[in-house]
Amino acid sequence: PRVFPVIQTHLDAVNRAPSGVTVIAGNKNTPAQAMAIGANTRTIQWHPEFDHEVISFYIRAREHLIDADGGPGAAARMLAAVKPVDTGSIILQNFARHYLK
Repeated sequence: PRVFPVIQTHLDAVNRAPSGVTVIAGNKNTPAQAMAIGANTRTIQWHPEFDHEVISFYIRAREHLIDADGGPGAAARMLAAVKPVDTGSIILQNFARHYLK
């Protein structure tokens, strides 16, 4: 689909695509979430290898950093929004089908 949920966490991010790269996905927080470099290389900034339990652990482990950046309670709000999604496994399967020989 053109719009889909992903699991992500960033302390660092690529916010502007380098020259010669095509942005293929973005959101309001990070305009260059996924990029194409030529016909066979793809990059993504979210974590298709994470599930909702792993991202919940990361949020709890980084709570002090998240709250320092987003204000008191930011980590709690993020935790409340975490839900299971299947897009990570679908993205990995699509990558394997289209780009691994």
